[in-house]
Amino acid sequence: MGNDSFTRSTRALGRVPRGLPLADVNAEGSIRLKRFFRNRPWPPGRECFFTMATMIMNKEEINRAIYLDFESEGEKRNGEQPPPAIGGTIVENVYTPTLLHPDLANAAEVRGWGHASLAEYLKAIHDQATAENRKIVFFSSTESTFFADHGLDISDSGFDLRTSAKQSKLYETVWDTFKDNVRRFRDPDTAQTTRNEIRTKSFGLLTLVAADLGMPRPDSYGAGKTGARIRYALKQAGKKSAYGAWSAGGKTKLTQVVNHNEHDCKATRYVLEHLAANS
Repeated sequence: MGNDSFTRSTRALGRVPRGLPLADVNAEGSIRLKRFFRNRPWPPGRECFFTMATMIMNKEEINRAIYLDFESEGEKRNGEQPPPAIGGTIVENVYTPTLLHPDLANAAEVRGWGHASLAEYLKAIHDQATAENRKIVFFSSTESTFFADHGLDISDSGFDLRTSAKQSKLYETVWDTFKDNVRRFRDPDTAQTTRNEIRTKSFGLLTLVAADLGMPRPDSYGAGKTGARIRYALKQAGKKSAYGAWSAGGKTKLTQVVNHNEHDCKATRYVLEHLAANS
């Protein structure tokens, strides 16, 4: 790809400052671009985050960004991935949870939380980001896939923190330890006592990075338990549409999931601020 076409393509995605010389563009981005898209077609409407975080988001953008995270039941035995049951955002230090499952409408009403379909929720976030000129920050490709699958273009507003954090190599020790723990946790030959010991270290890479930087997980975080907690809450909602009729355990588990989601949103900003300050 020649310099001119490279610059036009990357600038069209809103990721290369117009004042950056061509030589710097290639030095900052071309190698990473080739590695990221090796053996893949260029994905229309998808983000490509290959420049440094400080070039992508300045202090004002970080302060005004929408920090987004989802929680779901987890993959089913047949390989099906259910849509998220809960979404949460932090905007200018205000956390807002939104329950996305139809059976959780009454729980949302009673607790004073938002309730919407996934399509409605994504559109509201997209429209807010567009109207208020805010970035949407998340820590996986899952979020960007949700937007794309619903026909929403976040090529200008979306920022996949996981990609930039990994490319920075600032968190390699935590990343490598996490990968090793995941491998051992999933290995059927790993003893159950060992699996129990490493469970909390095998889920939630984002919050492990944040904890290593000085933001510990709350005691109720429940790494690796969120899917089970959601399934329990949904089982309660399926039996008793009125939230007031739920068991104390069902209410507690739903609250724990929302608290988990809030910590994830806070950790997203925490890690981004560290990345931007050290890039």
